[in-house]
Amino acid sequence: MTFGVAVSLLIGGLTQYNRYQYTTQIIGANNFFLVDSATNNIGKIAPRRYYGIDTQLKIKNKIGFTELRAECITGKQTASANSSETPGTSFSGLEGYYVRKFNGAYFYFLQNLGSKHHQIGIKYDWYDPNTEVKGEEIGNTSNNLKAVNIKFNTW
Repeated sequence: MTFGVAVSLLIGGLTQYNRYQYTTQIIGANNFFLVDSATNNIGKIAPRRYYGIDTQLKIKNKIGFTELRAECITGKQTASANSSETPGTSFSGLEGYYVRKFNGAYFYFLQNLGSKHHQIGIKYDWYDPNTEVKGEEIGNTSNNLKAVNIKFNTW
């Protein structure tokens, strides 16, 4: 049997070239993206902070190996209004930086079937690009929470 574990950390960010930064805020019982448009936001760092852990367990048995793998990640991601991916270019004009708390994970079960060339696997994963919102809050035009904030689960 072999076991491995690793942790990962990314502490970084994007330099803001305009003054618009949006964060999820609770007003009453609902979440909204609210803008901070202070001129002193120009030149600040919009956060990218990722914290992760990865584990793997491999067990030898009669028909090969059984493997269990998992990785979980959480943190803050700065992106655009229409994407949760790190932007490839800096924002300018009125386009704002959207800071979202996120998390995600994947889990694998792998089993060799008598040789290293034949294997069966089951995988489950999720990605939640904005952990602070859910359900009918997303897609409501009055709170600026677009479909990019939808959580995905996959088998």
